[in-house]
Amino acid sequence: MGLVNLKLQIRRVSGCVSRILKKQLFQRREGVTMRVKGDFSVFPRTLRTGKVVWYYQTYDENGERRGARSTGQSTKTMAVKYCNNLLRAGNLLPEKKAPPPTFAEYAADWWIRGKCKYLEKKLKRDRDRSPHYEKTKRRITEDYLIPQFGKKRLDKITDEEIDAWLTNMKAVGRKPKS
Repeated sequence: MGLVNLKLQIRRVSGCVSRILKKQLFQRREGVTMRVKGDFSVFPRTLRTGKVVWYYQTYDENGERRGARSTGQSTKTMAVKYCNNLLRAGNLLPEKKAPPPTFAEYAADWWIRGKCKYLEKKLKRDRDRSPHYEKTKRRITEDYLIPQFGKKRLDKITDEEIDAWLTNMKAVGRKPKS
């Protein structure tokens, strides 16, 4: 009787351990199950010269696969060692880029002489531009564009939003130039 109970307990424990390991190996993301083996995966690529170079891929915090990056190594062992060193140093994932600025941040210096590169190029080509031209364009930016798009990040402004805004401007009697 004791031997049978011992076997049952071992099965329960091993079943529990096996479920825990399976949970670690498989992550659920938005209804899709994906297998995660480790922090990175390495694979070879053959260059045009015939040389084999090993690359690695990682997953970000959202489970999205990041682009492949070269290890510069010619053997799998050295590539894995390279990636483990990056992982220990905290450099396996490349630094996150700062999010794009809002329209208001981007347009802060527009139409200001000495700060706006676009205006400087325009003045080089056409030296006859009056200060009135700059003031008018700056006023349009501040009175119409910044209130409409100022708080939005540049990458979130869509063509449809711009078209809708232009249509609305025409509907309230504004000319397309303003």
